[in-house]
Amino acid sequence: MSKMERNSAGTRSDAMRRLSAQTGKVADDVRELGRVAVAEAAHAAAHLRERGKKAFGTGVKRARKAKVRFDELIAENPVKSLLIALGAGALLGFVLRRKS
Repeated sequence: MSKMERNSAGTRSDAMRRLSAQTGKVADDVRELGRVAVAEAAHAAAHLRERGKKAFGTGVKRARKAKVRFDELIAENPVKSLLIALGAGALLGFVLRRKS
């Protein structure tokens, strides 16, 4: 093997070692980015879960208030409520009978 061939082989060997080291660093960086992405996703999911719980609680409170108000309106106007229910039922029956 000539001196030039040995230098060429040594240069290739050095280049391969540098490439291997860079590849390892890139792999480490990708793993770290993956860990960061998972941590951020977990944080975002926890935040959304908390917001969802609050929104659900607010919805339940509003539904309960609406039910109480509805019950009060029926108690204050029983005849009117009965006539409205009767009219709604008749209309629904008419519409469903026509479609069948």
